[in-house]
Amino acid sequence: MFKLSLLESFLLQVIFYCVIWLLNEYIGTLLCIIIPPIALAVLTISYISEFIEKSKVPRSYFYHLWILIITPLTVGLAFTAVYGANFDWLQ
Repeated sequence: MFKLSLLESFLLQVIFYCVIWLLNEYIGTLLCIIIPPIALAVLTISYISEFIEKSKVPRSYFYHLWILIITPLTVGLAFTAVYGANFDWLQ
């Protein structure tokens, strides 16, 4: 089984979101807005189910979900700062 470290996971996601954002600002913005709440919902349900009954899910699963929440927010804020919140699709 192939295991990614947290840093590798973060960097792969940063590259993915940056490429998407550079190809199409609208889709990049949309992904950076939609993915964190979905991942947060999955994380919340995972924590609740883990609280109810312990499972054999490794701790790294929860850490990777946190990375999945933090990365698009970070990339989205970075690109918003770079563009000064003046996106082509807003005009």
